[in-house]
Amino acid sequence: MLTKIVVTLLVMVISFFLFKRGNAAPTSTKQVTTQSLGQLMLRRYIFTAVMILFLLIGLTAFGWNWYDNNKVVQVSIINPITDVAEVYQVRKKDILADQITTIDGIQIRLSSEERIMIAK
Repeated sequence: MLTKIVVTLLVMVISFFLFKRGNAAPTSTKQVTTQSLGQLMLRRYIFTAVMILFLLIGLTAFGWNWYDNNKVVQVSIINPITDVAEVYQVRKKDILADQITTIDGIQIRLSSEERIMIAK
């Protein structure tokens, strides 16, 4: 979570300085040369490409996280006293430390003595 905040702040600072430098009006009445115009266009293209790359990386990370959290896995709950195992289908995001929620919406609370095994 801290990494996301740091990256967001870094992008904001870089964007601020690039826009601040790009919006500065020339104080003298110099004519714009083709070389300086080319450099300006190159900076804008690079800035646009970097922003698109950041957007694609963020969307890819979001998509992979969503895909991974919605995978259905089989959870076996093993009672050590009776040595009986019950198998349920659960989404990965619904597995908590002391409770699981099955695909059907059944909430199962786990005791500290029960063992769980997660299989794909």
